[in-house]
Amino acid sequence: MEDSKFRDLEVGHFLTIILHHTTWLIHNKWKKELKKIGLTGERFALIHEISLLGKNANPASLARKSMLEPHAISALLTRMEKDGLIRKSFFEKPKTWSE
Repeated sequence: MEDSKFRDLEVGHFLTIILHHTTWLIHNKWKKELKKIGLTGERFALIHEISLLGKNANPASLARKSMLEPHAISALLTRMEKDGLIRKSFFEKPKTWSE
């Protein structure tokens, strides 16, 4: 490292640069692989969370698990349903009876 442009960097700074660059490379590789199967990172993340939550998956629970806003999740789920990636199911709420 003596002859490189990084010789004046402290080890911590140099490691931060390497970590940032590695993260960027991995992110780009994931984007390319997901693009091959027609997914974006957001769609992949939602499909993954839906698979983990199972029957408990709903926009509110997905919003709690992600960095997306509830309205953005609802819109994304609607587009994903139109594209055939997911199928929404609606369940009736239990009826309450009063006299």
